[in-house]
Amino acid sequence: MNTTEGYYKGEFESPSIISFKGVSYAKPPIKDLRFENPVKPDSFSGTKQANQIGAVCPQFDPNQLLPTMIGDEDCLFLNIFRPSAEGEYPVMVWIHGGGFTKGDSMHSLHGAENLSWYGQPYRLVDSGIVFISINYRLGVFGFLASRDPAEEDAANSNYGLSDQQQALKWIRNNANSFDGDPNNITIFGESSGGLSVLTHFSMPSSDGLFNRGIIQSGIYDYSQSSNLDDAVALGKIISDELGCTKLSEQKKCLKLKSKEEILTVQHQLNYSPYPVAGINTLEINPLKISDTDFFNSADLIVGTNSEEGNFFTPINEFTYGNSENSELGYSLVLKRQLSLDNSTVEIVKTVYPLISHDNTTHKALSKIITDAFYACPTLKLSRNLRKKNKVYFYTFDDRNAPYAHILGTWPIYSNIPLPDKFNFGASHTLEISYVLGDKLDQLGFSKEQILLANKMTDYWSTFAKFGNPNFSHDTFNWNTFDQKKILSLGDTIININEAEFSINHNCDNFWLFNQ
Repeated sequence: MNTTEGYYKGEFESPSIISFKGVSYAKPPIKDLRFENPVKPDSFSGTKQANQIGAVCPQFDPNQLLPTMIGDEDCLFLNIFRPSAEGEYPVMVWIHGGGFTKGDSMHSLHGAENLSWYGQPYRLVDSGIVFISINYRLGVFGFLASRDPAEEDAANSNYGLSDQQQALKWIRNNANSFDGDPNNITIFGESSGGLSVLTHFSMPSSDGLFNRGIIQSGIYDYSQSSNLDDAVALGKIISDELGCTKLSEQKKCLKLKSKEEILTVQHQLNYSPYPVAGINTLEINPLKISDTDFFNSADLIVGTNSEEGNFFTPINEFTYGNSENSELGYSLVLKRQLSLDNSTVEIVKTVYPLISHDNTTHKALSKIITDAFYACPTLKLSRNLRKKNKVYFYTFDDRNAPYAHILGTWPIYSNIPLPDKFNFGASHTLEISYVLGDKLDQLGFSKEQILLANKMTDYWSTFAKFGNPNFSHDTFNWNTFDQKKILSLGDTIININEAEFSINHNCDNFWLFNQ
């Protein structure tokens, strides 16, 4: 592969797929380049072997219960999987999730040993797609906010988003070298990866870097703040904790701190960032965009899972202690875990009575999290988008989705007993393996689930090719959302009415009332 920097030699993943792993798309963001926007990589002579995944960005290992630092700041790599036959193929760029504090380009921290749950896009590539996954800076390294002491109105942050932009620029400029179509690039991601996709649609500086997008369970909810003043204030707390108290020399001081010192403070402060609005890279929170603001008009697939909150239930039970299945216990959980005041608790309990959830507090809380933080914000966003974008809306409804990878790779799940009467169902993250998983029969997928997974892969890849997910050999049509239809991906694939979705998730009658 002859890139703008030099030659890379890949390897065959199979007779039909060639990969190039650990390809640099920017200089290492170290020393003077720490807390700066990414810079194009240097050219090199000779041929580089591209058969090893690059280092993950600094973070705490999600596979360990005790805080364990992993990763390297020299982490701005991408991986390319392409059909071995010559051609000009649509490109799909995967942006990983992980709450902007963890994760990596190949989900090597979250998948099985052979990465078959998340990290092998073979079914996508065999459908005629170039698949590319990217690393980007995380946590404090990626989103620390600070003001420029020389310019009162200037501020810095969103280095992780700038990394994603630099990767997209590299991909567009080098597409011909891996038989990709530079004029047909789809960005897609899940959770904070999906939120990244949404954010790029809101960024004028990302215009022209992609042609369409897929947002999987990635949404700004009502509690998330990307307010510049708040982010700068938190950045000052972090800097002060690191001993960088003098504003005029703050950045210089931070660049001298060790990776370990920065991660330690990140952990101590439980720093959980979101993209910061109010600076030149991101002017407005995407949920607050009006008809007069910039928003990319490219086609979109947007979706959510019908039981997102179930993913977080064991975490909440582990963090806050087992919830009591009583009216008092329910009230305490709502106050403690959602920070609701007494009057709001009583209102929420009328909409989500405990008796309607098997008198089980964690079930009621999971439903609230699903509706308030995923389903209804996604519905609100999609209603706004359909005014100028062609939107395809889905809900992932396989309530028996395989989840062994969660138990096997997240210690918090494998080291504590799951709550009574608990099932992950169609929880957060479980749709990913239906698109990016491999060897599904070995992963507990039934024949019907493999059929669903193959249809989802077809929908995703066909959308990337044509901007329309409907493929000719399938007679079922996925309606656009301007027809007020949502595709349910479950035991059967059907279009449901927008009003039915709203009722199922208490949107228009509660969470979106008067909005």
